[in-house]
Amino acid sequence: MFLKILEFSLIMQTLSFSTHIESTILKCNKMCGIVKRTVGFNAPVNVKSFLFMSLCRSHLDFTSPVWSPHLKSKVKQIESVQRSMTRFILNNADLSYIERCQFLEIQPVLFRRETTDL
Repeated sequence: MFLKILEFSLIMQTLSFSTHIESTILKCNKMCGIVKRTVGFNAPVNVKSFLFMSLCRSHLDFTSPVWSPHLKSKVKQIESVQRSMTRFILNNADLSYIERCQFLEIQPVLFRRETTDL
């Protein structure tokens, strides 16, 4: 509880959500690591995709219109979580990120942010 109050006060003092974004990215990477260790690389694509959507991506999307970053470096950090997981889900590094998203029928994080901002 104290940590949450401390994070909130840091957000209010600097008027920036960078600490919140970093903690969200850290939380998502931890969840992605748990998924990778639990199901392994040989699990079916639909199982890995479902686990990513429900456990990891939900953290990235939660209240994102409020704290959505405007700095390119923060946007790239957030996008890197989904980039690495799409590579893991398909076990294929040959496809580009956009092609992997199209194959899995998911939108890149940046596009989802734009649509939720509207």
